[in-house]
Amino acid sequence: MNFGQLHTTILTLFCIPTMGLSAAVELSSQVRGAMKHAGGNRSELESALSKVKGEDTEYLISHASQYDLVNLTIQQIIENITYARKVHVALPYLGEKLDEKLWREWVLPYRAGDEDLCLWRKDFYEGMQPVVAGKQTTKEVADAIIEWLWVPNEKEEARIRLGRAENRTKTPLQILEIREGACGELNGVYVSLLRSVGIPARLCQAGWWYHTNDRHFYCEYWDNQLKQWTPWDPSDNLARRSATPRARQASGRWNSLVMHAPPGYRAKQDLLNTESWEDCIRVTANVGETYGVGLSVEGNWDTASAFVWNLGAWRCIDVAMKNRRVSGFEFGVTRGVDRPVLFTATDGKTLYSGMKRAGKEMGGVKLAKMEPGVCLKWEI
Repeated sequence: MNFGQLHTTILTLFCIPTMGLSAAVELSSQVRGAMKHAGGNRSELESALSKVKGEDTEYLISHASQYDLVNLTIQQIIENITYARKVHVALPYLGEKLDEKLWREWVLPYRAGDEDLCLWRKDFYEGMQPVVAGKQTTKEVADAIIEWLWVPNEKEEARIRLGRAENRTKTPLQILEIREGACGELNGVYVSLLRSVGIPARLCQAGWWYHTNDRHFYCEYWDNQLKQWTPWDPSDNLARRSATPRARQASGRWNSLVMHAPPGYRAKQDLLNTESWEDCIRVTANVGETYGVGLSVEGNWDTASAFVWNLGAWRCIDVAMKNRRVSGFEFGVTRGVDRPVLFTATDGKTLYSGMKRAGKEMGGVKLAKMEPGVCLKWEI
């Protein structure tokens, strides 16, 4: 470590702002709070804030995880913002410029999920220009990118194929280089490709399946003509033959009670990058028929959770919080399932619980106070 790096580190540890930036840029309290966790990478982030002034840079930094704060480079920030802004215009297939909030939440992010950081946006933007040329709707663009991914070349090789779930942090560029990935990686590539041409897209997750010990990733893109989210799954070449998530759920091939989309940015900075359901967006209704589940509790409660029994363990599949104006659950209609769902609720002091079989006929669920030492029972 040279003297300059040591000097910056000492200033960071004692939360003393380095000279120059504070005089030139008035940082928001959110950015100042994030900077405290940047460690030796603080100078890199300060350089980005000085060179690319504006809300975009501050937004990315203020919502970054601990890992990103100590690893993001100025080049990654500048390239991401520069090429994201190139497609924040009235493109032919969008018909009009996207709402700023929609664009920032689902186009600007520098990655789709938990993949490693990399410089992908410039390559994807330039590579997709011939693919989207002449397209008049967002659906045409989404279909064209699916074709680009899956149609075999002269060697009868597609650009991707479904493989095993190993090393789940591969970047989109690495996935296209090795031509293989699991559902999460292939959907992450598709989300990144769509974002590179200005179409809002997000990675989605089917919570623990109701019939097997597994989860599944798919995605959604924003149809700017229909003004709605469209679920899609490019991790299966059947996607080119209209085997959509909605069709799979209706046929029983998919069997999940709840589908979620993690937010583009957490409401509060999630430094540890935790996988919490509280902030997730419920997208079950976008995939199929749903029904509501109301709760009746003996006392007061603030937070409620739903768990599915899956191969010897209760798996949390959804969380409802009254302070978010969510006082119940929305489950998807499943086929051929005969298992219990455990519900718990708490006010922070007392825990309540109840069980019921999933299904449209479930109705309301009554929760009673849990007594210490009492076993939960489920009678088949």
